[in-house]
Amino acid sequence: MLQIVDAKRLLNGPKEPTVENLLYPQVGRLDLQPTNGGTHAAPDGMPLPEFAKDTQGAVGDFVMIINEQIANECRETRQRCGLRT
Repeated sequence: MLQIVDAKRLLNGPKEPTVENLLYPQVGRLDLQPTNGGTHAAPDGMPLPEFAKDTQGAVGDFVMIINEQIANECRETRQRCGLRT
């Protein structure tokens, strides 16, 4: 699972570990399939050459989830995911 949280809500929100309190800082979530073999993080602050001359948006923040196939000839279960926001 990839969870995106609001840092201020996380640090300043309620401290009791209830389901509601644990979800309070969440602003986005990506649930991965149980067969997901792992993920890799991507760098943030990536320059976007096509937008370099724009007053805003010349740098973008991305999250990429790239699964690995480790079996010969990619014979493993194909990877799937769903996005919830």
